[in-house]
Amino acid sequence: MAIDWSSFLPTLLATFVGIGLAFLLDEIYNRRFEKKQARRLLFLLKDDIEANIDLLTQLRNDLTNPSYTVFYNLRLVVWNSITSNLISVLKNPAIIKDISKFYYELHHVARKVDQAFKLIYSPNPLTQDALNRKIELVTSINQHVPGILEGRSCKSPQAILAEIDCLIKELK
Repeated sequence: MAIDWSSFLPTLLATFVGIGLAFLLDEIYNRRFEKKQARRLLFLLKDDIEANIDLLTQLRNDLTNPSYTVFYNLRLVVWNSITSNLISVLKNPAIIKDISKFYYELHHVARKVDQAFKLIYSPNPLTQDALNRKIELVTSINQHVPGILEGRSCKSPQAILAEIDCLIKELK
């Protein structure tokens, strides 16, 4: 059986072009999907950081009275749940590092708030030592929170938000 080269070569060429086009279209689709995913995650993160700025400000104001007990906590769930996805879609290690440091500081403050709460609402009788420890924790929180808000212990949340806004614009 003889090969009909006049129809075989165009068919072979069309097959390779089709396969190449399919790979190209798949790559374009994946890039668009990654951009959408990154934008979605950045909007979630931006909302979360703004909420935490408000909570830190409220915490700073509420704890001007050392005997005040905080009944709320910082928002840490979004960062904890999107970190791995954000790292995979964002190719900017510097911003991830800045956000990680910010959330590390938030976790630190949240632990102090939790400890102060547990001291007051412990099933054990409230002792003078427990009250003194709570005052130490409140003092520590009062020193820690301005450092976060003003960018002394990590990049300021406002600067991080500005970087996130730039990234969102780049991903349009």
